[in-house]
Amino acid sequence: MAPYCTVYQAELAALVGAIGEAAMGGANVNICSDSRSSLEAIAGGRSRNPRVVEIRRHLVESRRNGQNIKLHWVKAHVGTEGNERADELARAAADTSKVKAVHVEYPLSHIKKEVRRKTLEEWDRRYREGVNGGTTKLFFSNITEAHKNIRERRFSPEMTQVLTGHGPFAGYLCRFKLKESPECECDSGVEQSIPHLLTECPIFASSRCDLEQITGMSLSLQGLPDMLACHGTHLEAFCQKITRRTVRFNKSIARAGTARRPAPTC
Repeated sequence: MAPYCTVYQAELAALVGAIGEAAMGGANVNICSDSRSSLEAIAGGRSRNPRVVEIRRHLVESRRNGQNIKLHWVKAHVGTEGNERADELARAAADTSKVKAVHVEYPLSHIKKEVRRKTLEEWDRRYREGVNGGTTKLFFSNITEAHKNIRERRFSPEMTQVLTGHGPFAGYLCRFKLKESPECECDSGVEQSIPHLLTECPIFASSRCDLEQITGMSLSLQGLPDMLACHGTHLEAFCQKITRRTVRFNKSIARAGTARRPAPTC
């Protein structure tokens, strides 16, 4: 069989071959298999798998010819002599056979895997070549890494804002005319961006030092992917502190600006 074929396909192909051999012999035969899923598909009547349909057809034809072929399930890997011997022969044939694969149909699982792989490759190309997502690229150098992290863990809303740069940060708010100045509250004259808040802003110097002491890593833009991978929980706690502080500060500035705004005249 082709290397991308599934165990289910292999079990069905084996049953097709066994039943075909039994039908040519003409005698009543009991066939034992440890593939419960295959036997249930054959007995259930709902599967439209071509191999399942072929097996049912062979069984019906054998009964019409006065031959009785019965299928039985045996538990795998419990020392059943015939079943263990069949596994040994199957492994030996797979390791030593040089014949061309005769069963090459693509299973649905393989097609889905290939579609996912191709999609991620194209996504990664656009991600690396594109000019957008600069903040996200500080944490994830490629889409495969990002996709894996996002699937394995659930980020908090604050961490998501830091990872994307889309949040209550002065530099971002100023772009959409929601804040007059993009400068950080630390009065350094620098834009309040994620790189500045994480690695430079003196307001968070103490928390930054605590993070470095806990993780044993220096917090730098180049080291962000490694810190996220190795100490994601501690980094996320630091990012939550930053985001909540900037929310409170920028809200207070917005309220002060509204209070100073003159009342409209009629």
